[in-house]
Amino acid sequence: MSLEANSIANIIVYVNTDGIILNDGYKILDYSKNFMEKDKSIKSIIFSKTNEKNYVIKRDTWSYENKIDDTYTNLEKDQPSYKIIYSPILKEKVFHYVFPIIFSDTKWGWLHISVSLDKYNKLLENMYGNFIMFFLLILFIIICLSYFIAKLFAEPIIHLNEITKNIAKGQFELRSNYKSNDELGELANSFNHMLQKIELSHKELKKSNKQLKSEIQKGFRREALLIQQSRLAAMGEMIGNIAHQWRQPLSVITTAASGMKLIKELGINEDKKAEVEKLTGIINSSNYLSKTIDDFRNFFKEDKEKEYFNIKQKVEDSLRLVKDTFEFHFIKVEKNYTTDKKAYGISNEYSQALLNILSNAKDAVILNKIKEPKIKIYSFEKDNYVCLRIEDNAGGIKNNVIKKIFDPYFTTKHKSQGTGIGLYMSKVIIEQNMHGKLEVENSKEGAVFTISLPIKKNTFE
Repeated sequence: MSLEANSIANIIVYVNTDGIILNDGYKILDYSKNFMEKDKSIKSIIFSKTNEKNYVIKRDTWSYENKIDDTYTNLEKDQPSYKIIYSPILKEKVFHYVFPIIFSDTKWGWLHISVSLDKYNKLLENMYGNFIMFFLLILFIIICLSYFIAKLFAEPIIHLNEITKNIAKGQFELRSNYKSNDELGELANSFNHMLQKIELSHKELKKSNKQLKSEIQKGFRREALLIQQSRLAAMGEMIGNIAHQWRQPLSVITTAASGMKLIKELGINEDKKAEVEKLTGIINSSNYLSKTIDDFRNFFKEDKEKEYFNIKQKVEDSLRLVKDTFEFHFIKVEKNYTTDKKAYGISNEYSQALLNILSNAKDAVILNKIKEPKIKIYSFEKDNYVCLRIEDNAGGIKNNVIKKIFDPYFTTKHKSQGTGIGLYMSKVIIEQNMHGKLEVENSKEGAVFTISLPIKKNTFE
């Protein structure tokens, strides 16, 4: 706009040279109004002559002014100047151009031209519009180029990704066919090399897995055999206990029955009271035998339900099963219960583990020929566990043996007396099935086994 305004100013000044020099106001006004009629963008023209009145020309009027507004005079300089201002005479924003009038090195004043901003605004709008269109075009071109370049670079990676998905489905024989000397080509080669190793590893893994399954099946069979042997060993021990418990009642029944038979054969008339006493003894002994059968049947009953149970009660039940056996070998049992807290676990399996430890303690005092055999049993509470200690006075376990005492098939007894699986199964029952602890140590008198079970359910599960 400044270039256009400069051209207009030069034309107006040139045409009005005579009028300006001769101070011919009519000529200045006439030409200026005609010029403004032809160029609708010019809003006003001001001839500001040095030390004279100013010609203020608008499209529909004109006037002489002794002084014009400072908004205009502030732009009067030795060189052309311009600025977008708010025109005091037009009451609107315009592009105001000030051109110094100089003839023969003499300054005559300044020409003020106010140009409408409509054309300027339209030019700006067009410029911004063109800029936006250009920017969008460039952006579109960049996006298209980026897409094609990205596709060019990503295609082998996408291909590798597809191969990876198929590998996840088990197709380890796939390979990338991308060939290039760039980094992607090196990536494809490394990927193929990796796939080759994965395929070999998968084959080895399948082979190892097959062998592992075979070993697991063998392990299951060994475990099942171990459990069966443990049960048979426990049953053998129980049969011995039954024999001790049945010896006295069977003797009572045999003696009473033999006496009654002899009296009948000799034809002796026996007192009815005596006969009733003998029959009562037979009945009581038979009931005792029946109760013993129930006790041992309950002992071997399958029970995997977890529950809270009383440690003292389970100890008393187990001792009742071995009572006669202990008495036969003159084994004294000392008990001391210092806690009434219940433990959480499988009560019947706990009894089996306890009975196995009692049986081992009995065998130890018999084997070592202890003159006054004794087994101490006492309970206590420690760190949210209910603990039961079983201590014998058989002299303890040798250091080279105590480390292996819970190993499967390890035994210090003669082959005819033990299988070596009792303590192993007891540890499995307490620690794996009930998340407790079974520990062994030596005291001054003998071996000490400690069974610890959790008090709270959340400790167990």
